Amino acid sequence: MPDQTTSVLVHIKDAPYGNTHFKDALDVVLTCAAFDMPVTLALSKYAATALLENQQPDAIGQKSLLKQLSALPMYDIDTLWVDESAASFLGTLPVGLTVKYFNKDEWQNLIHSHTRLMSF
Repeated sequence: MPDQTTSVLVHIKDAPYGNTHFKDALDVVLTCAAFDMPVTLALSKYAATALLENQQPDAIGQKSLLKQLSALPMYDIDTLWVDESAASFLGTLPVGLTVKYFNKDEWQNLIHSHTRLMSF
């Protein structure tokens, strides 16, 4: 059983395809949630492109990450934090997810409200 005072903020800034960082970060999020550890997922920079519709990752031999993102509510992760600079290009979001946008000040609050930060 995890320490109840431990909470994890997982920050993804790399693009969803081309390397394994995004998938690795999602694995960390799902593992934390499976063990009832409070976890928050935040996307910034290129990572927010994972939320765009009509992606074709199979063209580069990879699977879509939208299915995994859509599964987050099954792990009691209902909110996805996204850098407000990405708001202008996001499309329809995965079913069941609420998106909250963060600016520089809110990002600092997110960091300080968690005991651990993992950045991918």
